[in-house]
Amino acid sequence: MEDSKLAKLIKYFQKYNFVINDALIYNGLKNSWVYQPLFLTIKNLIKQKWIQEFVVNNRSILIETPIITNSMVYYGSKHIEKFQDFFVDCKVCKKRFRVENEDTKIKACPFCHSLKITKPRNFQLMFAVKKNKLEDNEFFYLRPETAQGIFVNYLKIAQANNLKLPFGIAQIGKSFRNEINLKNFLFRLREFEQMELEYFFEYSLDNFKNNFLKFKNLVLNFLLDLGLKESNIIINDVAAEKLAHYAQKTLDFEFKFSFGTFELCGLSYRKNYDLINHQNFSKQKLFYVNNDNQKIIPHVIEPSFGIERLVLAVIDQNLSFKNQRYCLNLPFFLAPFQVAILPLVKKLSNPALTIFDDLKKKYRVTFEDKKTIGKRYYYQDAIGTFFAICYDFDSLKDNQVTIRTRNNIHQERILISKIRNYIDNYVFK
Repeated sequence: MEDSKLAKLIKYFQKYNFVINDALIYNGLKNSWVYQPLFLTIKNLIKQKWIQEFVVNNRSILIETPIITNSMVYYGSKHIEKFQDFFVDCKVCKKRFRVENEDTKIKACPFCHSLKITKPRNFQLMFAVKKNKLEDNEFFYLRPETAQGIFVNYLKIAQANNLKLPFGIAQIGKSFRNEINLKNFLFRLREFEQMELEYFFEYSLDNFKNNFLKFKNLVLNFLLDLGLKESNIIINDVAAEKLAHYAQKTLDFEFKFSFGTFELCGLSYRKNYDLINHQNFSKQKLFYVNNDNQKIIPHVIEPSFGIERLVLAVIDQNLSFKNQRYCLNLPFFLAPFQVAILPLVKKLSNPALTIFDDLKKKYRVTFEDKKTIGKRYYYQDAIGTFFAICYDFDSLKDNQVTIRTRNNIHQERILISKIRNYIDNYVFK
C-alpha cells in the first residue's frame, strides 16, 4: 500500500466533507466514519443501479432480514466454527497482523523486521452481543454477511412469492466483521453495507457453467457501467486452499486503486453447502419441489459487493489533482450534483432561483451564491458537479446564461429556455 497516496485520498474526502470522523468529542473510534450527503448520494445511486441490474433485470426479488437473529443460524452455517482468521503479534513493535492459518511460518515482522513473533492464534470474526439476562451466558451475533438471512428463510420466501427455479433472492444491508487490522480507509471496516444476491438453481454441470459465466459477465458489466475502467479490473480465480469455508469456487474482482490493488467484489459458487448444513442442524426439511415433483436442495451462485468499496473505487479512479485543484470526473449519472446554479453576485439570486426550480424537476441541482464565482467553480469541480450555470447581469437583458462543463472547462452562452436540451444533447449524444 502506498501510504502517501492513501493519505491524499483521505485528505480529499475530509476536506470536501464526504465523510467525517465519528464521535470526535470522545476521541472517536478507529476507522469509524459518518457518511455525509455527497458520499451518501453516490452510495444510493450505486444501490439503485445494482437493484436495476441484479434484481429487476434478473428474475429476482429484494428482501430485508434482521441484523440480529437466532444464534443457532451461525452454528448451522458453520460460521461459529469456521469464520475466523489467525493473527500473530510482534513482541518488539507490538504490531498485530493477519496470517493465512495456524501453521503459517513468519520469518520476521513486516513492520520492524524483528524475529520475535508469537505463534498464530485464532481470531473470531463475528461480533458477539450478550443477551440481557444476568443468568444467561448465551450470545446473539451481529451478522457477518447478509446471505444467511436469505438461506434460512429461502423456502418460505419462495413459497410466499411463487418463485420457480431458477430464481434470485437479493438483499442490501449492514454486515459486521471483527477485523484484526482496520486499514486502507473505507476499504476495511467493522461495519459496512453489502449488496448480495443468492441465485438458486437446480444443479447440472451445464446449469452451473452457464449461470456462473452469466454472473461473471454481469458483475464485470456492472463495474464497467459504474465507469470503472476495464484496465483497472483484475479477475482472479481463488486457489482452493484460500476459499471461504462455504465456497466451491470463487472469483475475486480486484481493482487497481491508487494506493494498491485490492479485492473489490466477489462471485462465489456456494454449491448447496449452506442449505444442507441448515437442514441437518435444524432438523427441518429445506427441500424445494421442482417441476418433476422431485425434492431437491438447490445450488447457489452468489455475487457479493461491499458498497463502500465501490464508492471508494469510483472516486479514487476519477479524482485528479492539477494546479493545486481537485477535479472529480464522475459519470453524469453518479455525480452528487449534476448541475450547479451560480448567480454572479448575491443580488441576482432571485432570478437565478427560477432556473434552479425548473431544473431540479429533472436533475440533481445545487444552488450557491456565496464567495467569488471562480472559487465556486473550483468547488463544484472538486465535488464532481457536471455543469455549472452562471447567471449574470446580462442574463437579465438577454435571457441567456453561461454554462460551464466540468470535463473540459468549456463555457458557452445559451438561452435559458435551451438549458435542458443542451444538457441532454451533451450527456446522451
